[in-house]
Amino acid sequence: SGHINTLLVDNTPPNITVAAPDSGGYERTTTVTYILDETVDSGQVTWTRESGATDGTPHVQQLVTAELTIGTHTGVLTNAPVLVQAALYRLQFLVFDEAGNPDTAIVQSAMYDTLVPDISAATLLDSLDTVDIDSTQSTTELSGQYLGFTDADAGIAMYEYAIGSTRGDTDVVGWKSTGDTTTFTATGLSLDLKAWYWLMARATDRAGNVSDTVFADGVRIISRPAPTIAVVQNSALPAYVQIFITDTLGMANSFTVKADSVTISDSRIDTFTYSYLANHKLLAAGTLDVEVTGHSAAGDSTVSTSIEIALAKGGRSWWARSLDQRFLVQGSAASVKSDLFLAVVDSSAFLSSERGRGSYRLAYSGLEFAVPVKVLMQPPQQDPLLAKGKKDRAVYRLLPGGGWEELPTVNEGHMVVAWSNRAGNFRLGPRTIFVPQTTSLHHNYPNPFNPSTRITFDLGFLEGPEQRASVIIYNLLGQEVRTLHNGVTQAGRYELVWRGIDQRGAAVASGVYFVRLVTGAGHVEIKKMLLVR
Repeated sequence: SGHINTLLVDNTPPNITVAAPDSGGYERTTTVTYILDETVDSGQVTWTRESGATDGTPHVQQLVTAELTIGTHTGVLTNAPVLVQAALYRLQFLVFDEAGNPDTAIVQSAMYDTLVPDISAATLLDSLDTVDIDSTQSTTELSGQYLGFTDADAGIAMYEYAIGSTRGDTDVVGWKSTGDTTTFTATGLSLDLKAWYWLMARATDRAGNVSDTVFADGVRIISRPAPTIAVVQNSALPAYVQIFITDTLGMANSFTVKADSVTISDSRIDTFTYSYLANHKLLAAGTLDVEVTGHSAAGDSTVSTSIEIALAKGGRSWWARSLDQRFLVQGSAASVKSDLFLAVVDSSAFLSSERGRGSYRLAYSGLEFAVPVKVLMQPPQQDPLLAKGKKDRAVYRLLPGGGWEELPTVNEGHMVVAWSNRAGNFRLGPRTIFVPQTTSLHHNYPNPFNPSTRITFDLGFLEGPEQRASVIIYNLLGQEVRTLHNGVTQAGRYELVWRGIDQRGAAVASGVYFVRLVTGAGHVEIKKMLLVR
């Protein structure tokens, strides 16, 4: 019997597609990517330099078994050639199936570039201008521009930038591409005043080589100064006021301080709080205008305040008042022993340590008057108690050790009035101490009486916080029968009892008697009484 042989005819070639490199493209390694639609029997890749010396080309590389299977292959081929930097190559991929059918794919003019972009002349400016900046006032954006990045072979493909709070860090903005654009602006940032930030950049060439990082010289976030002013009368040298300046943002390079348009010197007194001090000698009573200008790279800022200066003259009565006329002090001729300047400062010019410690400051807390002075304060129109129809406001004075003491207070027109033997800080508060406003002698009770009666009198607050007063009983002949009270007494209401006896303690006869009140302020008042035995 005979044998039948089968012959398989295959005239369909395999298919190879090259994905990388591209014709005219740039590569930094000999990595190739190709796709086979079937497993082939053999194949090779040939590198041929297109210009210049051959440098050992054409280089023919046979594909190994793992490189012949169906599918996508990516990587550096086994025994890949060593190519010349920046040379152009032609790659030919040739494969055969088991039937010997071939397929070819060709890549033209692929450049191999392994060098990173040159940064020897590269700079990164902290601005979009031609001049670099060291500071900016913006807390939300930073700008920059790349200069001097070069790549003579593959050329620059893209630039990237990053921003850090320290040099080399990328905590503010991570690496971000700007394509081939050589300027950038990062927006929506949250930058801290006085802080430094560092911009950095790098370039990538068309072959994918990434340059080293180029750093800018740093940019600081600044602003115009925001100084505050406080004015304090010097307790050791009362003829001087101390002008305290606080650079709240720490931005000022220097200050110009003027008192009544005259420039005075200043000196820094606290490195940590950016505090400065200027001393000004008082020459006359009136309004003292203080102006402070802070100078910085971001520009100048000017603030001002005003206080009132009163001159209390020994032997003469005097007035001191605040700038808004809502705080007044009246002193008698005996209140100061010698001429003395008194600074009246409202809370807007208080030291930061005094915030919430009153509405006005008269001179300084250690000053005591020879006799009490009259303090008048006007409640604000928006006072919550006044809005409820109440007028029970009192003057409060800050104690030397802290805390507030209520001073006996009365109303006088639209002002509330108190007496104080000390200067210092004052404010208004709720009234809990009630005193009579004027001096008066009330009718005795009972009247007629036997054997005793009660006599009530008021020492009016407006005539002084304390005054000499006498209460004496007289008969119809004007003879003094008995002294019920004689001495210095604080303002207030008092009640005395006369038991119908004379100065020796003997009972007096029935009849008409008179009680007479006399005060050191000149108030004299008499009431008639009837004793019936």
